[in-house]
Amino acid sequence: MTHIKAASGAAQNTAPMSGISDSLTEHHRQFERQIAAAQAAAGARDWQAYRARVAALRDVLEAHIELEESQLLPAFERVTPQAAGVTEAVRAEHAEMRTLLARLAAASPAVDPEGCSAELESLERTLRRHAAQEEGMLYRACEQVALAEPPPAAALTELDVRGLEPPAPMMRIMEALTRAPDEPLRVRIHREPIPLYELLAERGFAWRTTPLQDGSFEVLIERSAR
Repeated sequence: MTHIKAASGAAQNTAPMSGISDSLTEHHRQFERQIAAAQAAAGARDWQAYRARVAALRDVLEAHIELEESQLLPAFERVTPQAAGVTEAVRAEHAEMRTLLARLAAASPAVDPEGCSAELESLERTLRRHAAQEEGMLYRACEQVALAEPPPAAALTELDVRGLEPPAPMMRIMEALTRAPDEPLRVRIHREPIPLYELLAERGFAWRTTPLQDGSFEVLIERSAR
């Protein structure tokens, strides 16, 4: 595994990014399923369901793009300067997908169903191409490098994801655990993260969930005792 050195030359404690990489790959599969559901709704001329599917797709895809552009790509560029061309291409495809999503959100499927179907198919093709490139190169490379700059100490022990739309809470939690897998992480979240528990167990983490008076939950995550 590549290690990043500080200006003094001392090696930093680092961890592979395989956890977040697995999560992002699963997001691609979720997007494919959501597009298929939107296409099925369009085929049935169920425009209410179609609009709901498109809105849900837009929300989760925007969260996915935001995480990659604010965290994954800058970290990769810091430790792999020669990869600027790769990350530039990723950002360009993000912009293309945002444009397609905006067109789908603004279109009237009942008036122009063929046009909406064409836009949806275009988004599907772009997503499939984008996912293949990221999974085949970017994510694999990220598994071999470490983040150049660890977050502030407080970010490693306290994480508030209340109010974020899925899948952003799970993505933020897994990213924090990937950065500092041996440090306890205390999470505040607006609903109990039951789907998260299986991922934690698979990766060797234990957790303790406490309901709070305001209806939110506090989850303390630590390495399982060996």
